[in-house]
Amino acid sequence: MARDTTTQWPDDAIVARDSALVARNSLARPLLLVIGVSMMIFSQWMASSQSGTSGDDKIEVSENKFKAAYCISFLKGTDWPDGVFRSSSAPFVLGILGSDPFGGMLDGITNQLVRNRPVILKKFQRVEEAKDCHLVVLSALSETKLAEALADLRDSNILTVGDNEKFTRLGGIVTFTLNKKHPFEINKKAMKQAGLSMDSQMMELGKVIR
Repeated sequence: MARDTTTQWPDDAIVARDSALVARNSLARPLLLVIGVSMMIFSQWMASSQSGTSGDDKIEVSENKFKAAYCISFLKGTDWPDGVFRSSSAPFVLGILGSDPFGGMLDGITNQLVRNRPVILKKFQRVEEAKDCHLVVLSALSETKLAEALADLRDSNILTVGDNEKFTRLGGIVTFTLNKKHPFEINKKAMKQAGLSMDSQMMELGKVIR
């Protein structure tokens, strides 16, 4: 992303500004373009991590941008069952259970529109608070707590997203792998059990576990 060369931005301000732009631009774009933006961010992250010249903090910011952009893509590219939304204008509720894996990059999406629905971001520590969400990111949980949380959410119409390497094996639906060929993994059985379906363009990008 091009930076303003006429203004000297402090590092924290740059991160906050870029985070808001990523969220806003991703929300406004069609799915195919959002996927393209996500892949561009992923490519930049891969280049930074392989060169070893950008520093751990910069690599982490790029990884956060990639994950944040893809979460918007998942909202755009997933269909929920009829009756999940109370009305045609009811909001998407995106929840984060545990610590925020995006470094605050999604904080600016509240009341932005995805598919003509406003988005509400919620953060919580108890799985019981996630039951009204449409997409829940589970992060930095022990394997035991993660398995328990996924079991509690299994029969709900919630798209569960994580970054634990065992996430889909434990019943989660989508997990980030940061693999160059397949940047995320999809548990197709868990998705079907949740009553969800995902756009074919998104499915082709992920590694499908049947």
